[in-house]
Amino acid sequence: MIIPAGFGEATFVFIGPALPTGAVCSLGFADVTDNGPQQAADDIATQFTADVLPLLGDDVTLQKVIAKLGPNDTGPAAEAVVNEPGSESASIATPNVCYLIRKTTALGGREQRGRMFLPGVVEGQVGSDGAVDGLTVSAFESAFESFLTGLLGAGYPAVLLHNDPGTGPTEITSMYCDSRAATQRRRLRR
Repeated sequence: MIIPAGFGEATFVFIGPALPTGAVCSLGFADVTDNGPQQAADDIATQFTADVLPLLGDDVTLQKVIAKLGPNDTGPAAEAVVNEPGSESASIATPNVCYLIRKTTALGGREQRGRMFLPGVVEGQVGSDGAVDGLTVSAFESAFESFLTGLLGAGYPAVLLHNDPGTGPTEITSMYCDSRAATQRRRLRR
């Protein structure tokens, strides 16, 4: 992804018994505060830990959040060490099964939508057909609404970063959990 000046990318790094090779997911953000990458990493980690992490299984630990500011080649980076597990104490699904979090913007078209593959799926919340329990979907919707509001208040509104240099970052208006769990074949490394 292209990270222009004034923007950044937060990378969430997960470890734990349910993730033998680890897992990562990312989110773009606008750096409105201009307080540097360490403050961005700390603030984003705090918000994610408060709002989203409690919904993940306790065999998954958010190890750290890395904030990389733009531009890609020369922008600074820093990390916030978290080392906190999710709060759901139940069996975890296989490492390649994840919650599919959809990122939407106010603009239409495929290039104005994104996704995040969030690890830590609790088996009891996903049926044998891959359908995510309705209460879980609602809980994630509330959690991500709070997360986005918190990021905005801290001066780091979430954005969708693009690979096309002609397309600037687009503010994310909502994030929600898909009603079906997702799988990633590449997540099962050898």
